Amino acid sequence: MIREGDWKYIHFPKLEGADELYHLASDPHEMHNRIEDPNAAQLVKKLKRRIDSEIGIFSKARSNDY
Repeated sequence: MIREGDWKYIHFPKLEGADELYHLASDPHEMHNRIEDPNAAQLVKKLKRRIDSEIGIFSKARSNDY
């Protein structure tokens, strides 16, 4: 899960098609998943790249612990 401004993006690496995107200012209870909203497509790409990068950094750090 990652937040940027009023947006919250939830990524499920092992569940294709299950990602979620919420605009918390207008949807504080996370009732309307905007992942398929064409107006949010660029934001989804940006947040997915960011979370994939962070997952990679975390995975690399964990592999160095063992």
